[in-house]
Amino acid sequence: MINHDAQMMALAIQTLFEPGDTFEVRALEVQGYMNSTKTWSGYFLYDGSNAEFIVNEVLKLSPAKGVYFTINPVYQSLLARSNSHMSISKTGSTTGDKDILRRRYMAIDIDPVRKSDTSATDDQVHLAYATAKLIFAYLIAQGWPRPIACFSGNG
Repeated sequence: MINHDAQMMALAIQTLFEPGDTFEVRALEVQGYMNSTKTWSGYFLYDGSNAEFIVNEVLKLSPAKGVYFTINPVYQSLLARSNSHMSISKTGSTTGDKDILRRRYMAIDIDPVRKSDTSATDDQVHLAYATAKLIFAYLIAQGWPRPIACFSGNG
């Protein structure tokens, strides 16, 4: 299980979302009753000042294998699924492509081809970083705004 940095999580929310945006947070393989693991999900309306509250709600579930959130806002009606708190996800009750309100960011995922549930090697991580730098340079040369970079720790 990984250690989640509350300050970095709050900064990510403040960077990616604008007041009035709704987004989903998903926590994978949360340990629970009788050592079973479940995926938990919650929908949050960012008001410009509640990033710390959102992070605290998510970190109540720690430890989790991973915590992810949508990078683009979703329809506010999804708050009906789990408004401002995390709950065990039911099949089909997490965000899909049709639930994205608008695209503000375009994700480019640079992962090496490898077996599921295996970590990237140091060489693969360095190659992913070098590839990201080339993509950044190309996009900036084409007039795109400066990219926001995230590192999952695995490519």
